Amino acid sequence: MENNIIIEEIQQDKAYAYWLHGALERNNRLIDILLEEIGSPKEIYHTESRKVKSYLTQKQFDKYTQITKNWHVELAYERLEHAKIQFMTKQDKDYPMKLREIPDAPFGIYIRGKLPDTNRQSVAIIGARECSAYGRYIARECGMALARSGIQVISGMARGIDGISQKGTVDAGGETYAVLGCGVDICYPESNRELYDKILEQGGILSEYRPGLMPLPRNFPPRNRIISGLSDAVLVIEARERSGTLITVDMALEQGREVYVIPGRITDSLSDGCNRLIRQGAEIVLSIDDFVHEILENGLLYKVHREKGEQMEQMDLTGILVNRVDDPLGRRIVEVLDFTPQPVDTIMEKLYQKQQEKEEPMELCLTEILQQLLQLQIKQIVEQKGGQYCLHL
Repeated sequence: MENNIIIEEIQQDKAYAYWLHGALERNNRLIDILLEEIGSPKEIYHTESRKVKSYLTQKQFDKYTQITKNWHVELAYERLEHAKIQFMTKQDKDYPMKLREIPDAPFGIYIRGKLPDTNRQSVAIIGARECSAYGRYIARECGMALARSGIQVISGMARGIDGISQKGTVDAGGETYAVLGCGVDICYPESNRELYDKILEQGGILSEYRPGLMPLPRNFPPRNRIISGLSDAVLVIEARERSGTLITVDMALEQGREVYVIPGRITDSLSDGCNRLIRQGAEIVLSIDDFVHEILENGLLYKVHREKGEQMEQMDLTGILVNRVDDPLGRRIVEVLDFTPQPVDTIMEKLYQKQQEKEEPMELCLTEILQQLLQLQIKQIVEQKGGQYCLHL
């Protein structure tokens, strides 16, 4: 009985948050102010309109009043749930950590499918809609290569580079997430309907715009901050000198994300923006394999955590590294290692324990373990520090 009451209260709180987001859509700072000054979304809903008006412009207040007048709080949220659309706010513990910390973080996001795994690395791939054959090839290859390495791909599902890279990701069995400039229940562009459905199966569709809202030109620049905000790094594949892609790059840099660029011919206008970014200091990508390895091994995610003074976690990098090892003993060694250097005898002891847990007999020989550790060092999966071994960052 008590649990049912708690669930009902949570649902009710979410219903009022959904109303507040709809009444003041895209005014994230204003919502934060009202929450700080008045209280919860429910308290804001029931407070005197003149008190709310003191924080709003006349235009904002007129919209707020009109939407509130026609909004049935509980019924509206029930319809949202019936449509299998999840609504999440910054007050929810599962709200993406990376997104929570960006400037102008969205108060609420709508989700179909699932959210990116915060504990795994993510790369945003962005670029021109009217791309070249070369750009299409590189976008697809990058999407597939990242997918095969267990790296999540974030993009906008737009025509050109965005959609092509995400199609490469799903074709390779990877996870990709599309951030839309319209409601999550609307496939835009319609030509990407098959991709939209695939992304729902292998990732998620996200937006800060309410369901049913059609794509408008003014919606796309703000959504770009979410694409970069959910990512650890941004990869640019073809961009003109004056391009919406460069807006995303500016936002990524403001958020402290790494920016990588595919270079192009100096005679090609589609590469003007990319080449200029390289001149300004962006990281140049000369090999897709090298790029993927750098994302995996340089630990961009961990760099972000260190800079924010948070405790570094091992997360899912171990699983990614294990998948790069063919030898059974080598895989076991990677599984028992972490980022703290360990002597060989400790590694052997952990291997014995793991063998007993799995009840899978395997002869353990010190010479073979040392040989495997050497091979793992050559592959830059393991590193040696003062005669001890740990995972390579």
